[in-house]
Amino acid sequence: FMRALIQIFQLEDTLKDEVAQLRDKICQKMKVSQFGNAISFESPCFPLVLRDVTCPCCQVAAHVDVTSHPIKGPGFWACSNCGGAYDKDAMQARLVELLESAVQAWQAQEVTCKKCRRLRTSHLQVFCDCYGRFKLRFSAEDFELVLRMLRSLVAPHDLPWLGEALELYERVPL
Repeated sequence: FMRALIQIFQLEDTLKDEVAQLRDKICQKMKVSQFGNAISFESPCFPLVLRDVTCPCCQVAAHVDVTSHPIKGPGFWACSNCGGAYDKDAMQARLVELLESAVQAWQAQEVTCKKCRRLRTSHLQVFCDCYGRFKLRFSAEDFELVLRMLRSLVAPHDLPWLGEALELYERVPL
């Protein structure tokens, strides 16, 4: 709470001195060093970066973090070079492609033994030859996190194609 509060107050340049004093007093009350990492702010948004997105106006390719990149409106991310809007359909197609690659990685992942790290060779095997248990390379929680992150973009940015693709994959049991 302290980190978020200080970060919000730091957005206003006129309160710079007061924020510094408040930060010092909070650190003293909590018995935390004001110079350590204990009070540094970390963004709660998990980055979701689309690489090499080309601006239709200035033709500059850039990496776009769809969770924190500046926007001009719902689904219209702004180019950091010229300020023009990226093509909404192209961005949505890139997000659906990202979803498809995440689903493919989930479905084609290797199943290995926890003990000897050997690959499972048959779907009928419950235990490895060394009597170890098998584990997935990616956890179900990680895959669900990707689905939740993409789901959080659908309504605010009006991305119906991504929403339909997510509904399809959310119905499939993990």
